[in-house]
Amino acid sequence: MAEVDMGEASAIGGDLILVLNSGSSSLKFGLYQPGAADEEPVLVGSADGIGRGDGSLRIRSSDGKTIVRRDGIQESQGDALAALATEMREHAGGVPAVVGHRVVHGGPRLSHHQVITPQVLEQLRSAMHFAPLHIPQALSLIAAAQTIFPTAVQFACFDTAFHRTIPEVAAHLPLPQRYFDAGVRRYGFHGISYESLVHHFGASLPSRAVFAHLGNGSSLCAVRDGKSIDTTMGLTPTGGIPMGRDPVTLIRVSFCIFTERGV
Repeated sequence: MAEVDMGEASAIGGDLILVLNSGSSSLKFGLYQPGAADEEPVLVGSADGIGRGDGSLRIRSSDGKTIVRRDGIQESQGDALAALATEMREHAGGVPAVVGHRVVHGGPRLSHHQVITPQVLEQLRSAMHFAPLHIPQALSLIAAAQTIFPTAVQFACFDTAFHRTIPEVAAHLPLPQRYFDAGVRRYGFHGISYESLVHHFGASLPSRAVFAHLGNGSSLCAVRDGKSIDTTMGLTPTGGIPMGRDPVTLIRVSFCIFTERGV
């Protein structure tokens, strides 16, 4: 499926672009508008401690000044998004024309950033066993965003999309071919981060480069001519180099997929 640029969509339907990045108990967001050379921030912030009594909502203006500081429980990411929408109308003077959702895993079929359609949602549901902690949460947030911003174009931006150019020799895990055909392969993650680096460096990016995404979740990516050719993360975001969270073995995750698929 052909990719659609969120900036082009905003130029057609309005100026504001809302980007959402959901975590297990947090929701990070940025509201942007088209600038002279690239999108420019209008509001940025996060809702933390979702579902806990010590929850908070923080929103900063483009100059870094905190304009909203609210403490209290947000029962769900949908509640946090509704609170954000209220503040957005007050401090940005409107609602977004485009909403972009970071989705950790697109499964074997969703390998490009794309407009969210009923067919895309169905394919995401069918790939739920590839990321059982992440995809249900993403689907819930997408549904909330569609309700809160009914006129906005909704995009799914997949962390796995940047790595669709990895050759099969690197994507193929040391398992029989039937497992690769069932979707058990190296997908790679942090793709949006790596893609942004390629965009940032532009023509100055060397033809061969190695990027490192370091944090609670960490990975490395080999890039040639601006495209991913190998990465340390594999079937899930839990493999590869040591990082902050306890890794889940390939066997344990594969068991879930084999059970689901009857492989």
